[in-house]
Amino acid sequence: MDKSNKHITKRATIALISSIIALVLCLAVFILWIFETIPHSIISPDSFIGACVTLLSIIVTIAVGWQIYNAIEMRQMMRRFEEKQNQLNEAQCKLNEEVRENYNHTLHLEHIVIAELREETHKYAEAIFYYLGALYNSLEIQHQPNNTTRIFEKSQQCLSQLSVVTPIEKQMYTDIMTIDSAIRASKQYDWFQSQYEPLFEDFKTKISVLQL
Repeated sequence: MDKSNKHITKRATIALISSIIALVLCLAVFILWIFETIPHSIISPDSFIGACVTLLSIIVTIAVGWQIYNAIEMRQMMRRFEEKQNQLNEAQCKLNEEVRENYNHTLHLEHIVIAELREETHKYAEAIFYYLGALYNSLEIQHQPNNTTRIFEKSQQCLSQLSVVTPIEKQMYTDIMTIDSAIRASKQYDWFQSQYEPLFEDFKTKISVLQL
């Protein structure tokens, strides 16, 4: 960007100097002619006017050509700016995607840890909820994690432990149904649909025989 500014400043300086030189030459010729420094026999009024018109025509031609050159140069600069802007936008999108990926991967691992802690304390309904949360986060990652099979196995173990002795509360049941809807709505649901649907059908069957 600094190079572009220097380039523009340099061209503006050249244009200003050229204009000043042309103006000085016109004034010099005019003054010399007025004070008869140059004899009228050498430069007649018609010749002087013709010379001025010619000089002005040259100046106008140079000025127009310079403006055309500036317009072309400006268009090229705008094109380069748009290319840089597109590169920045692509880099920003890639960065945002990486941040989102890392965030969901972190949540995925965090939910697994919490689920295992709930399972150790015999809070099986909560463990199932967090295992499902880990599955949902895995759907938000660009590649399928290699621990989904283990999550299904652990969820099935927790499901087998649900009983009248360890009932599931209504709010927890609502939360599990909410995460179920989010999982099914994901575009990557087909990653483990064949494993998930039998598990959740077993869950609903188990819940139907328990007193909520």
